[in-house]
Amino acid sequence: MASSAINAGALVTLQELNSASPHFKQGASLRVTGKLQDYSVETALAVIIDETASLKIDTQHLNVNLRVGSIYQFIGELVIQPNNEGILKARVARNVDGIDLNLYHQSLKLLKEFISDQMILFNGLAKNILVKNGKKSRSDVGREAADSLAKEARKNDLMLSSSGTVNGERSDNFVSVFSKGGKKGVNQDCLVVWEEFGCQEDMIFCGIFDGHGPWGHLVAKRVRKLMPSSLLCNWQETLAQNSLDLNSSTEPGKSLNQFDTWKQSYLKTCSAVDQDLEQHPGIDSFHSGTTALTIVRQGDLIVIANIGDSRAVLATTSDDGYLVPLQLTVWDVLSNREAVEVVSSTPKREESAKRLVQHAVCAWKRKKPGMAVDDISAICLFFNNSTSSQSVDTIKLP
Repeated sequence: MASSAINAGALVTLQELNSASPHFKQGASLRVTGKLQDYSVETALAVIIDETASLKIDTQHLNVNLRVGSIYQFIGELVIQPNNEGILKARVARNVDGIDLNLYHQSLKLLKEFISDQMILFNGLAKNILVKNGKKSRSDVGREAADSLAKEARKNDLMLSSSGTVNGERSDNFVSVFSKGGKKGVNQDCLVVWEEFGCQEDMIFCGIFDGHGPWGHLVAKRVRKLMPSSLLCNWQETLAQNSLDLNSSTEPGKSLNQFDTWKQSYLKTCSAVDQDLEQHPGIDSFHSGTTALTIVRQGDLIVIANIGDSRAVLATTSDDGYLVPLQLTVWDVLSNREAVEVVSSTPKREESAKRLVQHAVCAWKRKKPGMAVDDISAICLFFNNSTSSQSVDTIKLP
């Protein structure tokens, strides 16, 4: 089935768009910005300028009122004329009056430098793999490069897939992890923590997977193995392909663009993992499955992707210094307050996940007498790796 995704167009300045540019080719999808110098209603042709550079725009497919002297951004495909003149056949247009084109150029330059820096290590690994395996597709090479980063993370104790702790030496993250099997048979819970996710100092990936059904433990382990590397690969590709909206230099705008990048990456990842499970010869994913609760922290941005009934609770500090629990997903054994109380009152952070699981087991027995205790696992992610802890009496609830 053909994809219905709309190409956002490669961000280029008019100065960059010349016959020697790699973007100057028939049918190239571009996003350009400039001041409207001329517009003819009869021919539907417009001309935009940026300093000494100019470009003709075919506007016949647009439904927008154009005003000479205003600044516009156009998205469309480049049509090369016999005389080697380029005309952009626009399909999207918007007025961006108020934008400072000089600042826009600087922002675009910084964006390209950022993407280039992010891709250096990843592409280096991919090229090495491509040399060794020339017949493999680019997507396969990308996945192997991400897998190589995962192996390196395990070797450097930056990846954890069992009970324990991860202390990011170059970040503010501290993670406590604990899993306890229940009374229903094999423990179908599994989890993973990847500090410095993809060799990025400000990133961490956490995931908990709760299998169900006869092969639930196998499904959960398979998803745990595939999801981090696949997500990293898709994030790198999406980061390089997507054109971020640079019209706003504010931090909120930046966060929204980061979120959209992660959202697209997660959707691609879940689709790829589903396909792998369907085709896996040793797993019956029709009669078995798994929940998936994952968190990516990238600097000040936190992205949560959740399928199923696992719980995520964020403890934030109010203006008057109290801890306030914020429910992000759903679970029914411990309340938000109880979960935050247990974690914040644990003297040693490395024991917080174990203590939380122990309290959850007790709550299960109290609230569900006669029912076999389920597998229970917890990841406690602290955004400040200080060893000090809040006391219970500092918690304030609405």
